[in-house]
Amino acid sequence: MLLSIRAMLCVVLLSLSVLVWGVGDASAREMRINGDHASIQMGFLVGQRNYTNTIFAREDGEDDRGSRFQSIYQRPGFSNVFNTGLQWNALLRMSHVRMSVGFALPFSLLQPGDVQLEHEIDGKKELVRIQSLQPYEFRFGLGGEYSWGRFTPYLDLMGTIHVVHTQMSIEEISLDYASTHFSFSTRAGVRIRLRSYFYVDVYGEFGFMGSLTWNSGVSVGFRTP
Repeated sequence: MLLSIRAMLCVVLLSLSVLVWGVGDASAREMRINGDHASIQMGFLVGQRNYTNTIFAREDGEDDRGSRFQSIYQRPGFSNVFNTGLQWNALLRMSHVRMSVGFALPFSLLQPGDVQLEHEIDGKKELVRIQSLQPYEFRFGLGGEYSWGRFTPYLDLMGTIHVVHTQMSIEEISLDYASTHFSFSTRAGVRIRLRSYFYVDVYGEFGFMGSLTWNSGVSVGFRTP
């Protein structure tokens, strides 16, 4: 009887040892996966831009009438330019602090009424057309994140350098314009780990200074071990 009790105690102690070892190993692995790392990601974005307060400088063309048509960008349609496009990001996480750098290539979706305008100059009405409006965005972020299992919510302060090229035509004359300006925004999102080093990232973003009004996006990424 005493021998069987000792055997049962040994089995229980052995089982507890295996359980503690397994939990400790899983905990260490979880800490390693959610610890400091670098990552790269790519995905899609949807958003809006407001160009009504943006100053465009002419790049070429001999005709000076284009400068008199700056008011075309003050039209209501340019206060809510809808954008869809691609984005790439690189991220470094150290002690829950995030540092990110990225590039976005949004494509502007203008309505027909925003592309064409009759403008009166020197008593004569002339037809002005916006032929293209192409932004390029270089993005930088600082923020923080914290992991709970597979989920890592984060909050970033974003700074974006906007390089916007546009072309307008006045009768038979085409004029190229460009603007380089800066905007600030806040970005909140969550990273969801699907595999040890593979994840999906979803975020929403709202601007408070500059031409960026809002953004939302989804990306997939890979991180270092």
